[in-house]
Amino acid sequence: MNMMAPKTAAEEALGLVLPSRRDEEWKWTDLKRLIDKPYAVAAAEVDANAIERLVKTAPLANVKLQRIVIVNGKLHSKPDGVDVSNDAPEITHVDPVLELNGKLKANTYCLSFNGNVDQPLEVLHISTGQGAAIASRLHIVVSSGASATVVETFVGEGDLR
Repeated sequence: MNMMAPKTAAEEALGLVLPSRRDEEWKWTDLKRLIDKPYAVAAAEVDANAIERLVKTAPLANVKLQRIVIVNGKLHSKPDGVDVSNDAPEITHVDPVLELNGKLKANTYCLSFNGNVDQPLEVLHISTGQGAAIASRLHIVVSSGASATVVETFVGEGDLR
């Protein structure tokens, strides 16, 4: 008996199979329910006041740290001395969620650390879109002997289900 869940239209279009609630590791997360919804493209231009307001609402807003801000999947700001590039390698291992991320043409950012970073670094992802789809990927490279503390935080407004 075939126990595979039927493919959604999005899975058919993207040529992949996402994990379902029938998979033990995913039994509490229904990705199929999320992928077949129509999503708008997130706004490219966002009012600076809206960004500043959302940065102030972030859980770590009052913590002394360095901060990279990514708004709707696009790099908005970074501190001096932090190396951020678009040189992340292609995804080579088979994971359906990473495969989906790659097929959605995610904006990929690579953080490289060559020495010890004393102050924690927050990567703050801000979503301003009402029901918008945002695909981004963060690749972190820490050289041998280097160390860094990186925390990713996600804030937004609108329908963020």
